[in-house]
Amino acid sequence: MQPLSEDLRCSSEEAKELVRFRRQYMQRFDVKFMQFPSTNQLSVWEIQKWIWHFVCEVQTRNPFPQYDIKFLKRLQLELEQAVMNAEEPDILDAFAEAYTALSTNTTVSSNESACNYVWVSYVPPWKACEMYAPEESIDVLERPNVLSAAGFTGHRTWEAALRFGSLARSPQISSQIVGRTVLELGSGTGFLSLLCAKLGAKHVLATDGDVGAVERLTETAQRNQVSCDANTNVDGTIDQVSYQFAAKQYQWGDDIELLATQSRESGRKAAFDTVIAADVVPSLGNDDQMGFFHSPSTQVVVYHMSLESASNLNS
Repeated sequence: MQPLSEDLRCSSEEAKELVRFRRQYMQRFDVKFMQFPSTNQLSVWEIQKWIWHFVCEVQTRNPFPQYDIKFLKRLQLELEQAVMNAEEPDILDAFAEAYTALSTNTTVSSNESACNYVWVSYVPPWKACEMYAPEESIDVLERPNVLSAAGFTGHRTWEAALRFGSLARSPQISSQIVGRTVLELGSGTGFLSLLCAKLGAKHVLATDGDVGAVERLTETAQRNQVSCDANTNVDGTIDQVSYQFAAKQYQWGDDIELLATQSRESGRKAAFDTVIAADVVPSLGNDDQMGFFHSPSTQVVVYHMSLESASNLNS
């Protein structure tokens, strides 16, 4: 294969479409609903090579054979349609070769596939389009085939967290995160907590009621190169200055004081500067739980899909 040229001669809008396509693939977006490049783009040899180098090959660090088989099958169909009327109809062999290899070597059943966790990558929405290098992303462990249901927490990053994340750089939200101590309730995959750490939060404590989700959060933090070494005090609280990111199990109704961090300077438990939550508004309405946020300076920021915006409960 010839080296990839960095001169695709496409417009800025076409470049954005290609980058969006790559980001959907990194998120393991449902193949049926992915926005593939136009037929005009797919018929271009250099763009086919770009898709191979910067979409398919880049994602080899996050293997998900069952998904890739579906993706490559649709991509091949789209390519065949694109070159049907082209003057020089040609399709990169690598796509068909990869599809054949995966189809031949993948033996995991659909039931096993549904139980497996895979790494899914989310590029922060404010990142500029970067076509010729892997984009910085937040990687989380997900089970893409699991639907939302009681007892299934921490398996998917839901729309509310992604919408909240898209607002994180706004002055209203970023001012409550950068340089502050942050507690997330119902962290799930940890996407928002990791986003806060990447944005420059001083400390982030991610909590969830599911012990499995909490165990995965530590692995996820390490994957994203976020410091997650935390010292636990004798009373079960976490030393406030020993970590940037920590994860802890918390069930609604448990002793709220266990979430408090210990201030090394004063030796007293300290309230968080900011508490964030996505799609847990009904729980936050519980007066007993709200009693924990005893400091007038603590900001409680929640996001719920039905509200379509972030709300500050202190305002």
